[in-house]
Amino acid sequence: MKYEPLHNFLNDQPADQPVPMTFDEIEELVGALPESAYKWRDQWWANTVTHPQGEAWLRAGRRVIEVDIDARRLVFSTAGGEVETSSPLSETGVVGALNNLASDVFILTWDPNRGGGSLMTTSVRTLRLAYMDIRGKPNGQPGTETAE
Repeated sequence: MKYEPLHNFLNDQPADQPVPMTFDEIEELVGALPESAYKWRDQWWANTVTHPQGEAWLRAGRRVIEVDIDARRLVFSTAGGEVETSSPLSETGVVGALNNLASDVFILTWDPNRGGGSLMTTSVRTLRLAYMDIRGKPNGQPGTETAE
């Protein structure tokens, strides 16, 4: 994982101290940051596990609390308490979202692995079953949501 060195670095810092860093220091750990890191402060530096960089600092118990794009620096929070690392696409989120849709609804999906990319339609029922199969949890297993 590209951002694992950042995660390890943050884990090694004193938990009771915020961690100021420059973009250059982060790049020394993980390699070049994408252009979006220099353009989209609120999106790229968001405290969310839906982005691999956000997952790295959240797993270390940190949050980005300040970003200055022009100065190319930021500050990570102290590592206190539990940091929420669930995602809207977590198991409950995906199955819950799919369960709120009718089974006969079709979703337009994109498969980049099919002939240079291909648009497909997929039924919600198929997505539910595929997701449950990938997770190895049959429909109705205790502790899981049913796909029907």
